[in-house]
Amino acid sequence: MLSAKHVTILISTVVYFFANCSNVSPLDRRAADPDKRAKQSQANAPELTGPKASSRAAAKADTKPIEWCGVTPAAMKSIYGKGQRLKLVWISLDGFQPTALEPWISKLPSPHPKGLSWLIKKARGRNDLKVINPTVTAPSHISTITCSGAGVHGILDNTSWTGTESVNGFNRPYQAETWIARLRKQGLRVGSALYPSIDGNGDERTADVGITYDVPGSSPQIVTVAKGATSEVMIPDRANAGKSFNVKVTVNSAGVVTAETPWGAVGPMQVAKPVDLTFKTKMNGVERLAAVSLMLLANSPASVVEVSPMQVMPAFGKDFVETLDRDGVFFSGLRDYKMQSYTESYLATMEHRRKFAMAAELEMVRRGDLDALFLYFEDLDALLHGFYRDAANEKLIVDYLSRFDRDIAKLLESIPPTADLVVLGDHGMSAIAYVLNVRKILTEEVASKGYITTPGGAVYFYPPQGDMTKDAPAGLDLQKIADRLRNLELDITGKKIFAKVIVRGTKEAADEGLVGKNLPWIMAFANDGIGFKNSVEDRLLLARARWAKIPEKLQSKYPDTMNNGNLVVPVPAGQHGHFNGLPQMRTKLVLEGPRVGKIPPASIEKTLQLVPAVADAEGWQRPAGCAL
Repeated sequence: MLSAKHVTILISTVVYFFANCSNVSPLDRRAADPDKRAKQSQANAPELTGPKASSRAAAKADTKPIEWCGVTPAAMKSIYGKGQRLKLVWISLDGFQPTALEPWISKLPSPHPKGLSWLIKKARGRNDLKVINPTVTAPSHISTITCSGAGVHGILDNTSWTGTESVNGFNRPYQAETWIARLRKQGLRVGSALYPSIDGNGDERTADVGITYDVPGSSPQIVTVAKGATSEVMIPDRANAGKSFNVKVTVNSAGVVTAETPWGAVGPMQVAKPVDLTFKTKMNGVERLAAVSLMLLANSPASVVEVSPMQVMPAFGKDFVETLDRDGVFFSGLRDYKMQSYTESYLATMEHRRKFAMAAELEMVRRGDLDALFLYFEDLDALLHGFYRDAANEKLIVDYLSRFDRDIAKLLESIPPTADLVVLGDHGMSAIAYVLNVRKILTEEVASKGYITTPGGAVYFYPPQGDMTKDAPAGLDLQKIADRLRNLELDITGKKIFAKVIVRGTKEAADEGLVGKNLPWIMAFANDGIGFKNSVEDRLLLARARWAKIPEKLQSKYPDTMNNGNLVVPVPAGQHGHFNGLPQMRTKLVLEGPRVGKIPPASIEKTLQLVPAVADAEGWQRPAGCAL
């Protein structure tokens, strides 16, 4: 199934912008004219110590080209030109797998000469890049930026099992120094935009300025209130665990809807007109801009009001936060109910997030006081998760990629010639043909003696709740279980289900860099085309992708999971987490610039080799404990 990261993104976190010019934020307009911006800042700065409410229409995905109100590549170069300090721009394109993307990219109506096609052309001249196991976003990014394996830093999934609970793998503490932290200790200034795990929480996980890859902790709440009635909604305080806020929604006898909140009164509310309430809060000792949003969805026969979770401005660097606060750039926790289809909503959410990131990156660029920038884009990965081999939505995907292509090109063309460019992915992608029930693979007797998770194309078998370091109990033969998994075949294909099965504490685990007592007892990585789900249903095959075929002689054994063309059980079109030795899990690398361009193409075969090579080329220090 889709990772927790993408499911959360799909159901919430639509970025809204104050927009008077082609649906972009004030930050874009001001970045285009820094001198004018400086003169306006005092006059336009909102009061940040009290409540601020604003009502505006929800931003929507647009098929028109994204305009940045005059911020052309030439203008961007002039912004960079204010300080030629920048030496390195490091861009992570989540899911950068040219083989999977080219069928879409080849159909772009007007590809930019320095966009996605240019990146793929440059990447073709280098080896495929082998990522670490597990081939999952959080562990892969942390491994790359610390040049250490998952067994060293301890992050195995986007959602990690601790022995007592599942926690966000992007936020979980890890045991390794990041290259960003090392550069700052060296006296360099670094910016980070959405780079996974660089979240401002502690010296090892922060940059001088940045925005965090942050997703809401819950879905919006929907409250229905009859005329003459009042209903109360409790909103958890995301900055202070255990605390909450109360919002009281009232509808009078005439149907007028108002709300009482800790940040001021709201109303009368109008249908489909969001109201954003922004306020200051402290999170980990740092003052942040936070927001709660309300929207009246319907007013007849009863009033239906959506109340978002509290959103905390995901930024760090005091002056940088103040700048974004002043410009009103923040996440809103409302869904965009104007989107009529799953696909449109999915794409709109990604686009809003990217516009937010671009706005913040423009501010970083404008500053002219950074030595290195680390940027992250999730678009390619999310497209492949949702629509890999999906012919029905091809036009929407190509239209989306056309806009992304232009955005990336503007960013690439803005990099001064004295700066180096590094572009890479964190994993590849497998087109999922079959989703299998792990409880029909591991017998119930075995499964009951441990804890199972299914990160994409893998199965983890942990010790039961409690001490993660405990050995398997007597009578539970891990090697015997592993051997059985290694020999399992799916009768539909006649091929083995797993490409690699690793038992904790063995030489095989050490060879893969999976060393440590907090690892699962068994880590089983699937072959291409197979995903997993942990289900109580009494069947092996839970769902199959639209393009997969079941041999006629087996159709009675595996009933069709299609119903009038719609999947009964939603499954990802693409997935990762499979064994890193599969070609589908590999990614690509681009190195351009006066220093990194001299690194021999054949010298980097693994993501773990990249930070040491680039650090040496720049004359910068490597992270402490770097494995290479």
